Amino acid sequence: MSNVLFIIADSLSFDRIEKYRHQKNCLTPFLNSIEGQCITAEHLYSQGPYTEAGTKGLLCCCDTLDNGGYFCRYDTQERFITDIFKDWGYETYNINAPSYLLSKRTLSNIDHMIYTSGIDFRFLWSQRFSFYYDRWKSGKFTEEDYAYLADFVELVFESIGDFLCSENSDEKYDIISPLIDEDVIKQNNAILNQEMAKFVENKNKYMDSVFELQLNHPIFQIKNINLSDMIQTEKVCRVLAKNKKFVRKFKRIQFFRNLRNNPCTKGVFSRTIKGIWRDKKPTKSNCGELLNRLRNLISGREFEVFKTGLYYTKDPYKLVASAKTQIEYAVNVLEKSDHKNNFVFIHPEEAHYFNTFFTYDSQDESLIESEINDAADFVKSLDKNYKGSLFYDLSVRYLDTQIKNLYHSLEEKGLLKDTLVVVTADHGSSYFFDPVRKSLVNNFHSENYHVPIYIFGGGVQGRSCDGMYMGKDVIPTIADICGHAMSGGSGMSMLNKDNDRESVMIEYMGPGCPDIRLKPVWLSSRSRKYAVSYIGKLSEEFSESNICEIYDLIKDPEERNNIKDVRNENINRQIDLIRERFESLRETTSISRK
Repeated sequence: MSNVLFIIADSLSFDRIEKYRHQKNCLTPFLNSIEGQCITAEHLYSQGPYTEAGTKGLLCCCDTLDNGGYFCRYDTQERFITDIFKDWGYETYNINAPSYLLSKRTLSNIDHMIYTSGIDFRFLWSQRFSFYYDRWKSGKFTEEDYAYLADFVELVFESIGDFLCSENSDEKYDIISPLIDEDVIKQNNAILNQEMAKFVENKNKYMDSVFELQLNHPIFQIKNINLSDMIQTEKVCRVLAKNKKFVRKFKRIQFFRNLRNNPCTKGVFSRTIKGIWRDKKPTKSNCGELLNRLRNLISGREFEVFKTGLYYTKDPYKLVASAKTQIEYAVNVLEKSDHKNNFVFIHPEEAHYFNTFFTYDSQDESLIESEINDAADFVKSLDKNYKGSLFYDLSVRYLDTQIKNLYHSLEEKGLLKDTLVVVTADHGSSYFFDPVRKSLVNNFHSENYHVPIYIFGGGVQGRSCDGMYMGKDVIPTIADICGHAMSGGSGMSMLNKDNDRESVMIEYMGPGCPDIRLKPVWLSSRSRKYAVSYIGKLSEEFSESNICEIYDLIKDPEERNNIKDVRNENINRQIDLIRERFESLRETTSISRK
């Protein structure tokens, strides 16, 4: 196999795709049309419900909480995906955001790092330091805490240092070149180098200064390089202004059909209106107050699906380059490369909340208009029973179109026969609100973990793999197809008949900072029959009282009826698997970087 193009489509949920799979308004018409040419799997699961957690197992061929979890992202693991392909003799391209946080060791095995977004150092506070602030302020911060946090800070300096380094930068800013001001890069680099020197001189003192000054610390004065400056907001607004009929229909479907068709909302709205009416009948003087109360109702979690804003500000965009931009760059790499074997990795994020369904970074207004017209045709096709998020569904349709364009582009250039294309997801999504959950993202429900995989090109024969698989099985499957020896890692090829798991394990650290020492681990064993979930700290013994959810997936496929007190042979076996994993983590968890 000459080339491998690895595509992580962020937040792509198998459950949503499957729901419309055989309908005229299916979300992935192109992928459905070539399914017979693809290697697919009906039961592939991410181990985490968001990128930081979900990608560790997928990209390092391991369990997510191995080697201290993902506090330092991928850096505690022996190998990252580009390390693996580099060992196989591939020229490696990582077309990605600096938020991936790759260490010097990992970056050394990436021949070409091309960035798809800018930087915002404030994540250092929100994702790590803020979690420890009260602990530090109360004088409870230990030497172990300092050492643990220092590893992450060092990783940030290494990763962002590569982004800001002006040496050998001929290609790293290719995609985001309109954002790059050489003077700003130099100023940011000077601040970063100054702060790195202070950090190396006295790590504990440096971290004390971050706690003391918080967002006023010099490190947070590094100027943001924000992709929103590339987004063509004015062009989008002009196109939407010309398509008022589409905008009105979008809003009606998004609001009224969901209001009527979502079980959790039936009666809620009318009961609330009646309650407001009884409390205070409308008059000219209090009309505004009553409208505000209704707006507050609609902004609640169960009504979040009804948000109907259509991109009249920059805020809704996911701030990375569009799928079209990333895919076109990847194809250009494959076409022009002189190297025999190329590995190209991209991560489009259209389906991530908030969702986008057109090429928002394009200068071509006619292209945006064409994509809006395609969206309008899909909206027209929806029947009266539709429920869900149009933003999400249209973004999936947009991704499908971009993969279609990729397929035909590779075919026209004579590259498809020599290029294996792998399309999968880092995790699923609960932002299509069907069903509506009380808690989004941080839950154990199928839609957050059940992800698709399509492998095509490179002369592969179509095949549906019918086992139970986890993200860590994807790289061994690629190795199997391409004829590479797979050493290390705990995944197994989906093509291997001995890969006969009865269940998969979901494991991550819940919301917020993923400190495996201080926070409970979230574990769930999922088979075809049951989903069993557990939340508990590794500092404590395993206890069945921490079993928090059990769902009968045959009788209750939408996982609405929690039967956590029920026990039978199958459930007990899954509890034993969780117990075994929990005890293994207690024995082997390490906090040190390799």
